[in-house]
Amino acid sequence: MDLYSTAQVSRLLGIPRGRLRWWSKCGLVTPGEREGSRRLYTFRDLISLKAARDLTKQGLGATRIKRAIRRLTADLGAVQDPLVMLRIYGNDRRLVLERDGQEVEAETGQILIDFKVSGLAEAADRTVAFDPSGRSGAGDRSAYEWFLEATKIEEDESRWDEAEKAYRTAIEMDPSIAAASTNLGNLLFRQGKSAEAEELYRGAIQGDPDQPQAYYNLGFLKLDSGRADLAIVFLHKALTLDPEFADARFNLGVALEREGRVAEARREFVRFLSMDPSSPWAKVARMHLQQIDGGTAP
Repeated sequence: MDLYSTAQVSRLLGIPRGRLRWWSKCGLVTPGEREGSRRLYTFRDLISLKAARDLTKQGLGATRIKRAIRRLTADLGAVQDPLVMLRIYGNDRRLVLERDGQEVEAETGQILIDFKVSGLAEAADRTVAFDPSGRSGAGDRSAYEWFLEATKIEEDESRWDEAEKAYRTAIEMDPSIAAASTNLGNLLFRQGKSAEAEELYRGAIQGDPDQPQAYYNLGFLKLDSGRADLAIVFLHKALTLDPEFADARFNLGVALEREGRVAEARREFVRFLSMDPSSPWAKVARMHLQQIDGGTAP
């Protein structure tokens, strides 16, 4: 049985790692196998994750999605080989399996998702076969290894020059590693090089249009430069890609408040507190709420 790491699943399905961790924590889709201390996803888990992702894109709430995934998991448990299923689709109450031309526990309702399991299996095979450490690169290191090296050494401010070179080497070797562009942009932003940082964030989006972190960073950069109107656009996009992105939710509240959109700002601060009720930023969010309406913050 093939097993998939969080990184592989994120790359395969385009689901941010943070969201995968959150979905596991809240019991939406939990990795089904374990190797030592590592939790790994099975192919059946991939089916559930793809369904959850597509239902999320349709705007369904977490409770409905959890109910649908729970029923899908039960249905999959009765199937020896998921590849015999031609399609999975559903409405806002449950998902439906179509096997050998026959619907299994079908319900009427608007179709929200529709995908072929066989296509997912083919993509999964390609993902497992892909080994970043096996790429050819400068010296004995692959682009991915240069990226990992940069993430380690950038923690030491005295070695930021080395980290920048390592990130640039990774990007030059493989521009598709969008996280390298994002991280290098962050490194330059911390050094006051906002224009270069913005260029890298936009490059990261070109390499991976579904990466919420790059949109968030652009939003934060615009907010920092006094362009709250533009920050709102980028932060909204980050949250469209990852609704559980708490930092984006907080900064969207700040940007909306600066633009005088206080009702919307209040809503975002309340949502942020539902995700992160106890961090130092939660205290700041409550201060913003008190400034907005003078009431008792949640």
